[in-house]
Amino acid sequence: MRRKIDDHLAKWRSDKDGKCLMIEGARQVGKTYSVSEFGKNYDSYIEINFANNPELSRIFDNGLDAESILFNLRIEFPGRVTPNNTLLLLDETHLCSPARTALKPLAVDGRLDVISSGSLLGLHYEDTTFILPGTSPIMN
Repeated sequence: MRRKIDDHLAKWRSDKDGKCLMIEGARQVGKTYSVSEFGKNYDSYIEINFANNPELSRIFDNGLDAESILFNLRIEFPGRVTPNNTLLLLDETHLCSPARTALKPLAVDGRLDVISSGSLLGLHYEDTTFILPGTSPIMN
């Protein structure tokens, strides 16, 4: 099944401009499914869901610089971190504030394509959505 988000994901990959992608929307609408299907375009796809695996927040314990995070990812996912051809999905990032903080350093570093997803990513005040620095939003 083809979805509108597929075109947005392809456009983001071709023109990231040093930004991670944030996808927010209602629960159970297929955000994670769409990203995992998109991940098939990479040599490696790593999904970290902080709701299902809160212990993986330890990846961000030894520093929020890209080098420290990449080191910890290589330990946690041996042989699956392919620089410049790995898609990292950080799902339910509202449950792991260090992961949200790490988005910008990972985007600037550029060795991983990073997508952050969840139903509570933006801060809503009236009709305004505030997006974290170093990210590019897609909202359902």
